[in-house]
Amino acid sequence: TLKPELLKKQLYYRPGCDTSQIGDDQLVEKVLLLMDEEERQQISNEFPPGFGKAFCERSTKIMSFAFLLFSIGAAPTGKVYQGPTDAQKQKYRAQFLDCMHIGLASNFQAFLTNDQNAHRLAAAVFAYAKVPAASIYIAPP
Repeated sequence: TLKPELLKKQLYYRPGCDTSQIGDDQLVEKVLLLMDEEERQQISNEFPPGFGKAFCERSTKIMSFAFLLFSIGAAPTGKVYQGPTDAQKQKYRAQFLDCMHIGLASNFQAFLTNDQNAHRLAAAVFAYAKVPAASIYIAPP
């Protein structure tokens, strides 16, 4: 089980961690390298590379991993929740739902979205977990 106290640091704002410049297939590995050895080992034990190959409980594990990346600030969104508390809660719920959808999509051939940040998060998670699903971004008209 992951120890929450080891994951208090927000990776997105660490020097040298501009996730927009990291390829989806390398995002998780690069972020893990920025962690302390104990943090990295804990996450690697819980979510080893390729963990999504096993179908049993895949969607739950993928959702958990996507939310972990979001929670520690490694998700490609880079957003800081500001403004009224209700607005922050709404944004947080939206990100949580994105993670749920990414988890469910891992059981299908593709994750379709018009949200570029959700697309990027799904692509990074699928690449690291070796899930045979594609993340497809559909640009709004």
